[in-house]
Amino acid sequence: MAALDEFRKRRIAETVNQKLKFFHADIAKLSRAVLGVIQQESALSEKKFVFASPPTARTALANKDNSLVLIEQLAQCVPYLHTLSETVFSNKDIPSFGCRMESSVDISRGRIIELVARVPVENSMKQVSDVLWGDINNIGHSPDISYRWINERGPDAVAKSFDLTVRCPSGTTATHGLQYLHRFEEKERIVHIRQSKLFFPSKGLEGLRLCSHAWTVISKTTTEKCEVKFYLQLFVERQEGFSAVEKDIKFIQEDVLDTWAMKLRSHWQWQQELVTVNTAPAAPR
Repeated sequence: MAALDEFRKRRIAETVNQKLKFFHADIAKLSRAVLGVIQQESALSEKKFVFASPPTARTALANKDNSLVLIEQLAQCVPYLHTLSETVFSNKDIPSFGCRMESSVDISRGRIIELVARVPVENSMKQVSDVLWGDINNIGHSPDISYRWINERGPDAVAKSFDLTVRCPSGTTATHGLQYLHRFEEKERIVHIRQSKLFFPSKGLEGLRLCSHAWTVISKTTTEKCEVKFYLQLFVERQEGFSAVEKDIKFIQEDVLDTWAMKLRSHWQWQQELVTVNTAPAAPR
């Protein structure tokens, strides 16, 4: 029986990984199709957007803002990522409490950092979901991040644009980020999908993007208790035909990726504490 169970786990893992590879290949094709438009007028090369008036933190997107194209691209991926929430944890070694982070190398995407976590909570799914959803939508007060706009699309979807400074031991780099979040409420669980992309305006790095896919699944265990599982996948996406100095690519794939991973791990640990002690204020980030 043990051998049969192990065989089934391997088959599930292979299926999930294959689906993810096809998914990323499709996204890469779509990215190439719109990249020319985005690079010409978007804020990837200059720190400004096209607004009729100075924006506030929650200004709706202007029609001329070409980052809308990328946001829609992220939004279109959400239903597929939601279907993966059923199986994405099946081949993961999930700790009984806390989190585990590890690095691996994929043939098509290169280096990947994964974070998997679990925490039991003495509260209902709805209470926990509301606390976590409020936290990831909090603007915060970190000096390293400033928001260009936050576009709320009803109670269960949010699009964000921001500038983020990534401070690595070997250097500091400026990025422009886009993020799309969506919440799915089901009878026995609530799923939060979060997608992020960081772009590099620096010359020589324009063809590289840091990508993040995150699943938070809140499942009912009893009427007043639930379990929170979290899976995060980080990797570097490279534009087809893009060439750069090897040391610059290494800096992004190693230093920047590791620093961003540690930042996101720290934020998950904060969220874990947030739901276990049931406190609502958001930590600076």
